[in-house]
Amino acid sequence: MSEFFLVSGRQPQFDDIANIEVVQLNQTEDIVARAGSELFAPSDLTDCWYLRDTEGCADTLFTEAQEALLDGKPFENTRLYRAFSRILPEARKIALWYGSDWANLPLVSEAQTFMERLKRDIASPTAEAWMMFERK
Repeated sequence: MSEFFLVSGRQPQFDDIANIEVVQLNQTEDIVARAGSELFAPSDLTDCWYLRDTEGCADTLFTEAQEALLDGKPFENTRLYRAFSRILPEARKIALWYGSDWANLPLVSEAQTFMERLKRDIASPTAEAWMMFERK
């Protein structure tokens, strides 16, 4: 199982964040597409996408951030933080989940709360984050 996330909204530029790529919903794994169809309204699916490490998957971004925190490095220096700090201002919705467990995701509507919760979840032993961001 891997950590997954989907974003509905405009894609910011990620050119200066090393080794990440944007994947459109219509090019993603079946499990991500299925989650998207259950979590987002049809109107939100037209501009759904996510990021992954060019040599792995989205899970790589989460485990890399956890390793940085365990090494005492600031969360703000991770690729995951840098990516989400750009995603949040443009996103209408974001869903984060682990494996096939995307039911009943806790709702977060403030960007700061989202980032605080993400950091807390990444610092946990499993580095798994479950939540839905929806702009007010």
